[in-house]
Amino acid sequence: MNELRKIRMGTKDKRSAPFTLHTLDENLRNTIDISDFLSVVRNMSDEKTDLTIMPENKEVYHPKQTRGHFIRGSLPIIHVFEECKVDNIRKVLGSELNKLKNANESEVAVIYENEELKKALPVNTADHDVTVCTVEESESSEWPAAIVLLNAIRKDLDEYDTALNRLYKAVSRARVHCVVLFFPDQENMKISDEMYDMEDLLQRLEPFAIKKNHISDEM
Repeated sequence: MNELRKIRMGTKDKRSAPFTLHTLDENLRNTIDISDFLSVVRNMSDEKTDLTIMPENKEVYHPKQTRGHFIRGSLPIIHVFEECKVDNIRKVLGSELNKLKNANESEVAVIYENEELKKALPVNTADHDVTVCTVEESESSEWPAAIVLLNAIRKDLDEYDTALNRLYKAVSRARVHCVVLFFPDQENMKISDEMYDMEDLLQRLEPFAIKKNHISDEM
């Protein structure tokens, strides 16, 4: 496990610095930046989940992120789309993949919430040499870089907790660089609609991620 991976990471000013090439030992886990992101999601899920009946499930669903992760990378990036416009989402997905174009298939994954989403927003593997899978298919795997596509989280308590679990699982697959794309699950809905509940999550993640809002008229 001494092989060195090469991946594009931010430096110094994480919110504005250009990408530069770094190396990361293959056997290392998430950078501290991704670990911080995951800790926020874990804490939110713990607040909303009743684990008193089976408290051992807490570690099963959300393995604890320790402060031993000293490798720093780029801050995770969150793209928030006001509407589910396939062309706009595909454009941003392609842009993020182009930033990783020097990587090979074993280094980059595009992770979809489910099979339906993977069919609706396919990656052109002729242009991008990446692994394409769903959150479920990504379990027990990890990549230096991962791009995650998820539907916006709904307010329903059961769905909210399930959505946080999916977010945690998907982001934890990335060791160094992670990008998350959030958008409504229906084309006629907006992420600001009452049925969705993204504000609290995005506010808590703000110190640990770069958020980019996308309004359809501006794309």
